[in-house]
Amino acid sequence: MSKFINLGGSCLLIVAMLLFFQLVTVATGIEFRLFTDRITLSFSHKPYLGLIPSALATQKLRSEIRCALPKNPGDYFLRPTGADTTDLTDSERIEFEDLLEKIISPEYYDTTILKSVTGYDYSISEGSIHRREYYVAYVLGDTIYVISGWLGKFLSFYRAVPGDFRLTTAELQKEVQNLSPPYTLTSERNFRKINEERNYLQEYVDYENMTRIRNYLIYGTFIFPGKTKSENRSYNLIEITKFIDKEVMP
Repeated sequence: MSKFINLGGSCLLIVAMLLFFQLVTVATGIEFRLFTDRITLSFSHKPYLGLIPSALATQKLRSEIRCALPKNPGDYFLRPTGADTTDLTDSERIEFEDLLEKIISPEYYDTTILKSVTGYDYSISEGSIHRREYYVAYVLGDTIYVISGWLGKFLSFYRAVPGDFRLTTAELQKEVQNLSPPYTLTSERNFRKINEERNYLQEYVDYENMTRIRNYLIYGTFIFPGKTKSENRSYNLIEITKFIDKEVMP
């Protein structure tokens, strides 16, 4: 009998340890995986975001959706392909981490993701516009997340959910409030809207809180972590941007 009891105790201990490690896995957000493969988009969303086809890109830097215009610095869902990578200083890391903590719920990123943020340093418009940026893309299942920004100017957080569907303004605000608890609901009439067959846009700029919300569709080719074949997919994307410098607000 004692041998049976001891064996049962060992089994209980093993079960308890497995449950513990499962809890630790969930608590530490280990389910997030870095998205290091290149994302290729159709750029069908460019006209909806007011992005100008860039004549500013060099042979080295292919930054189609980065702009030199102070009121429209571009879209930051993609990394600046061809830009020089750089180490971020401690103060620069503190800048974007503090800003991220203020606007985005911590369940949507973890310390591993923050440590994987890459710095970028480059110039466009014949060297007249210099930027220090940061970027990281990661996935949870087939949902894509991006943290990116221009140091001293703004931080953008993106969540792209697979599917070719459109959110109502009420649904969008509910999703944004889940991602960003500080977000305050506003009247639907404060949103700029475009609704066409190919794509749509909902955009709200809160000048008092220096925040911009955008929602639209993207279409592209993706290679997910652990897979070798590319997949053509549609995504519904939500962007939450927090500005630091009013000069770059739209």
